[in-house]
Amino acid sequence: MLPQILQDEPQFVEALLSDYTRRTKDRVPDKLGDDPKAAMSRAKQNLKEQLLMLEVLFWIVWGHVSCDGPLMIKILEAAYSTSLGSSQANTMFLLDEESLQLQQDSAALWIVLTLEAFKFDKVVESSNIPRTTYLASDDCLKKLHELISSHTDSRYACIYLVWAFLLCRLSNSNDPIQTSFLETLSTSDDQQNPTNRKPVYLQMLEACLSPDAGLLQLIFSLLTKSPLFVTSVAWKTGSWLCDPNAIAFRSVIKGRQCDVSE
Repeated sequence: MLPQILQDEPQFVEALLSDYTRRTKDRVPDKLGDDPKAAMSRAKQNLKEQLLMLEVLFWIVWGHVSCDGPLMIKILEAAYSTSLGSSQANTMFLLDEESLQLQQDSAALWIVLTLEAFKFDKVVESSNIPRTTYLASDDCLKKLHELISSHTDSRYACIYLVWAFLLCRLSNSNDPIQTSFLETLSTSDDQQNPTNRKPVYLQMLEACLSPDAGLLQLIFSLLTKSPLFVTSVAWKTGSWLCDPNAIAFRSVIKGRQCDVSE
């Protein structure tokens, strides 16, 4: 039924992303300033709705939308601009244990959402890059690389690793678009690092696997401590996730990351 309801799914995703970003910036009304309990309740309700929106976004990207360049850019821009949901206008009212858990769950959902948007497995399996994907535009590739390479914080390590692998995949492509992008990337890197002759994707991979990057710790924490992946943790924390421990969540993290490691 969903395709009948959402006749323009990419447009719906864009609208949902826009509304999500707006909600992270919505402040508690001034009239609640003298009632901390009411202000906290309003801020927390906003956070719960954001979490639900991220779940909807994931399932649409999982089963219905193949992201083109502009849509992929908007997903990553929303992820980075909100710091995976931790950048909230009402931070001062979100200090209790439940609020912190909601923000952690949002971050976990952002990770699986962005990884799924890359459609990593399809890119690996395809002999040719489909013209409808985010990899089919030189300008979009440049923008995506700029976004990803400029966010090296450990919370984005999974995204950074997958992009490094995708660059490796593109290096074996004979498509003129990818070849042009990689040549531009290589020229720019030679100018910035004249002594480092390694391909950009190898440099990114080494940076990602260094102990300081925190990649393995991030994956381990997600798979063992996040309600998104561990049902018992979801029960213990009273998580607001609608469908914790779904097979889809686990396949994105374990499947994608294992493929990259291989």
